[in-house]
Formats: sequence, structure tokens, C-alpha cells
Amino acid sequence: MSGSKFLSGSGWKDVAAKNNVKDNGLLKKLADLQRVGDDKHDETLKLLDETLKLATQLKKDKKTPPAAGKYLDEITAAAEASTREVSKAKSEAEKANKAKAEADKKKQAEAGGEDEEEAKASELLTTQLKPLLREVAKGERMHALVAKGGKQVVVLLSRKPIPPSRRKMLADELGGSSVKYYPGHCVLEAGATTFVLQAEVAGMAKLIKAALLEQTGLRLNKVKCRGEDGDDDDNDQAGEAGAAVADHAKADDKAGAAAASAEPQPGMARPFEVSATVGQGGKNLEDDVKAVQAALNRRADARLTVDGRCGPATIEAIIAFQRALGQSKPDGRVEPRRGTARALAASGKIGKPPPPPNPKAPPADLGAATLARAPQVWHGTREILDHNINELKRAIRQEYASEHPTVLGEIDRGVQRVDVILEKLDVRLAHALERAGAATDAAKRKAELASAKTIIADYIAFVKSEPLIEHIDKNPFGVNVQVRKVITDSLAHMIKSMA
Repeated sequence: MSGSKFLSGSGWKDVAAKNNVKDNGLLKKLADLQRVGDDKHDETLKLLDETLKLATQLKKDKKTPPAAGKYLDEITAAAEASTREVSKAKSEAEKANKAKAEADKKKQAEAGGEDEEEAKASELLTTQLKPLLREVAKGERMHALVAKGGKQVVVLLSRKPIPPSRRKMLADELGGSSVKYYPGHCVLEAGATTFVLQAEVAGMAKLIKAALLEQTGLRLNKVKCRGEDGDDDDNDQAGEAGAAVADHAKADDKAGAAAASAEPQPGMARPFEVSATVGQGGKNLEDDVKAVQAALNRRADARLTVDGRCGPATIEAIIAFQRALGQSKPDGRVEPRRGTARALAASGKIGKPPPPPNPKAPPADLGAATLARAPQVWHGTREILDHNINELKRAIRQEYASEHPTVLGEIDRGVQRVDVILEKLDVRLAHALERAGAATDAAKRKAELASAKTIIADYIAFVKSEPLIEHIDKNPFGVNVQVRKVITDSLAHMIKSMA
């Protein structure tokens, strides 16, 4: 963060040791400053502010020797200078981001077209496709472009005419070879979602229905294709009439829907592809099973007979491959364009499995319950929580490492929610206890202890009301985080320390 030697934790550590100064958390704060990224302006400013407060507190302490006080003056000056530098850098970054946003907006305005025409391919073929399908189910008419490569189909809808440039996007989605295009429009006819295309339609209805399910996670009750003259007709024979659109599933299938239309990851070696699930409980179509068996032999030396039959040996090989990917609970299934399939499509041999999560067990004994030790015990509690939560994050990312970046982005945003634990269980308690321990006046000590008790009450209320804690403790990724035990044991120790 800063090049100043006075904001180095090692410098203060030496000075504190030589002058027998009891550290009040300043050393850890200086270490945090060295680790924070240069672009994390808000986090850096917060750490600098906390560093200033801790340094000032030690400086005012009558027990602090003059030599240490002089060094604390240097820390304060360096922190103030860094605060000015970071504030300036933050302001410049905000200006640069604003300028970039305005430039991008201007560029989009010049290019024209709807927002959907400027969106990324993954959004055009997934999230932006959903509302358009629902509009069709309500009677709206949409422009359509269907691309077909082999047995794979990709569908694009738009309220405006689809420009020819979109064909390249669809070709890329299908691997770029031997792609045929079927322009037309999509309407609701006799209760069916109908694609009226300017080309042959035989056999297209089932392919389009499957593609829409994979791209969006929405299940259409009935899909029909016909030519523009109305004579050439193809439907999916799906049973009941009507084209009601229902959500295919919630959390996990949302990730699958995004992955269904995803770009292949770097290193993918097409033409590996499966049209349906292979493995435990899958459809296990012969050609798909052969493709998986061959890919397992290529990537994992599975030594399977490529016979198109999904027996125990093939399922065990899929499970072993998933374990090598770092999945904590492999399901023995290769689903089209999901993580395991994407990993099988990659080139080269699969490496060793990543190391398993390594959470820290809470200490069996927190030691003597004294006011002097209480701040360090609480800092230690937060360090254990931070480590274990990060191990859980690593396990989750490991589980889905082979998914498409779009899916990984969604997972990451969900994973970041667990940070609320440490945000709520902050360092206020340690600071209040430190001030109480340093107070020479009985009234001041009593006031600080009252403040600490209020903070503890807030923490306890949070632990009781936050459902995320139970979800973390019962996570399916094999990480024994023990959030509730770590917190409750430590808070009980804090209460004893103030008695």
C-alpha cells in the first residue's frame, strides 16, 4: 500500500519489543495495510483511519516510553500523508471511471440499437432471452434467428430485426464449423410457441425446445416450427397444448442455464460434445457415452472401452475425474456444457486434485478470562473465522472451477455474502475492551465496559437472527467452519473477562 517504513509492521514490532510496549492491535492493522491492494481505496482509507486511532491511543498512554512515542508520531505522520495520497488516488480513479462510463455511453449511442444488441453473447442468449420468451407466450411477435451445427442448436430472439453480424456470435457458440442459419420470427399459434422459419423445419422443434431449456432454464410446454407458407410443419409432440412458460428450477439450474450458452473455456478441444446427460441417472445415449469415455481416456488415462455403454466402470471414472477437479461430492454425471463436460473438453492431462480445505479448529481452552487478554482473544476469534470462511470460499470455487466465467461470476457474488459475518463481528469489541483496560479512571473504565456489553449484546442478537450462519455450518462442501461455536465460546469468554 505505502512505501513508508513507518507503516511497516516489522518496524513497530521492533520498537514495541525494545520499549516493552503492549501492542493494542496496531501491529495487526499495519500488517493489514501492507496486504491491501493499491486499488482498494475505501478499504485502505478505513485501515489508515483505524491505524491513526490506535497510534494516537498508544501515544496518549502514560505507560508508553518517549522513544516509542516518537516512533508513534512518525507512524501518525506517515498515515496522514498516505491518507492524502489515497484520497487523491481515489478521486482520480473515480474521475477516470466516470470518463470511461461517459465514453462508453457515447459510443453506444453512436452505434445505435437497443441495449440487448450491445449486450454480451452470454446475456443475449440467456438472461435477455427469458423475458422475450415470456412476451411471446403473451402474444407478442419476435424476430428469430436459429443456428444449427450438427445436432446442436442456438436460438436468438429480438424485438428488432436481427443484423447479419449476429450470425458470427451464434457460429462461435456452436464451434464455428458447418453452421446453418434459419431466420424468421417467433409467435404464439394455437397455444404453441411457434418458430416461422425461412428454411426447412423438419426435426427442428425438439432441437429448439432443448436449446431454449439449456439456454434459459425455462421449459416450454409445446414448441412448433413451420415454414412461411404454413405447409411444412414440425412440432415436439409434447402433450398438452399451450405454451405457458415455467421456471425450470431455481439456484443450481440458473447456473446451468447460464452455462448452456457459454463460450468454451480457453484450452477446450472441440469436437467433444454431449447432447444429454451421461452417467449416474443420465439418458446415456450411445454417441454421448462414447464421447465421454474417449475424453476420460484422453484426459485422465481412465482406460475405458469406448463401447457407448455406461456401466459401473464409466461412472466410477466420471466420479474420479470430478474428484480430481476438486469437487467435494461428485455426482458421477456429465451434463451438457456444465462444469464436468467443459473440463472433459479441455486439452491435456488433468493435474493433481487441489488440496482439500483446511479449516482451523477452535481452541479447546481460551486461557485465563482477564480483561488484559480479552482483546487478543477476540482478535484471535476473528482470525479463526476469517481463515475458516476463506477455506469455505475456496471449497465452493473449487467445486465449480470448470464452469463458465459467467456462472463463476454469479457464484462469486453469492460467496461474497458470507463476508457479512466478519463485517458484523467487527473490532469494536476489542477496541472497547482495550480502552477499558487502559482506563485509569474508574468511571471511564465503567463506561467502556458498558459500551463493550452493548456491543456483545449486538453480536449475540446478530448470531441468533442471521440464518446464513447455520447455512455456513451445514455447508455441503465438507468444510467444518464451526462459526456458531467459535463465536459463542469467544463471547462467553469476553463476558467472563469483564466480570
